[in-house]
Amino acid sequence: MPENGQTISHYRILEKIGQGGMGEIYLADDLLLDRKVALKFLPEAFTSDPERMARFEREAKLLASLNHSNFAGIYGLKPFPIANSEYNEAQGTVSPDGGWIAFSSDQSGQSDIYVQMFPSPGQRQKVTENGGTDPKWSIDGKELFYIASDGKLMAAPCKRSDGLDFESPVPLFDTKIFNYNRESISYDVSNDGRRFVLPKPPSDLSTHFSVIFNWTSLLEK
Repeated sequence: MPENGQTISHYRILEKIGQGGMGEIYLADDLLLDRKVALKFLPEAFTSDPERMARFEREAKLLASLNHSNFAGIYGLKPFPIANSEYNEAQGTVSPDGGWIAFSSDQSGQSDIYVQMFPSPGQRQKVTENGGTDPKWSIDGKELFYIASDGKLMAAPCKRSDGLDFESPVPLFDTKIFNYNRESISYDVSNDGRRFVLPKPPSDLSTHFSVIFNWTSLLEK
C-alpha cells in the first residue's frame, strides 16, 4: 500500500483515513484540479478476481449517478498501466513499502521475474536466473519469493541503497508446482517468512484407465 507523500498518477498521498475488508482509504491531493480526494486501494486478491472487479465497477457507477450531500462523489475509476509492452506480463505484486512492483514477463523468451519502480514507470531489472513465475514479497520487503522453472521455491534477498539490489536467489524447497498459465499466485507466505501455504500435488499420477464397452446395457439392470 502507498506511503504518505507518495505520488500515484496525479494524486499525492497525504494519510490513511480508513480500512475495511474491501480495501484501504487514503486522503490525497488531486494535483491537476487542486482539491482533496479520497482514494480507495483494493487488495490484490480482489483485483485479480474479474467478478469482484465487475461488481465494484457497477457499484461505483451507481454511486456516481446519485447526487446527495450524504453520498460521496465519484471522480474517477480508471486503471493505468504499469508494465505495458508487447510481451506477456502478469502477476504484478507491489512491495510492502509501495515503491516497487514485481511481475512475470516473457521478455527474455521464457517467463522471468522482473522488478521496477512503482507507480512511476522505471527501468526494470531481472531477478531470476533461470526463469520463474509467482513473485511474492516477504512482509518486510527484504526478500522476493518466486517459483523457478524447475518447480523450486526460491528466495531472492534484497536491500535498498539508491535503488533495489538483489542478491543471488537461494532455493528453499521443491514445490512440484509448474504454473504455466500465470494468471494468479499459487502459494502464500506467513508474516515471519518461514511457513508457506501451497496446493498439494496429487500423490498418484497413474495413467491407467478402464474402458467399458456396451455400458448402456448395465443401465437396464
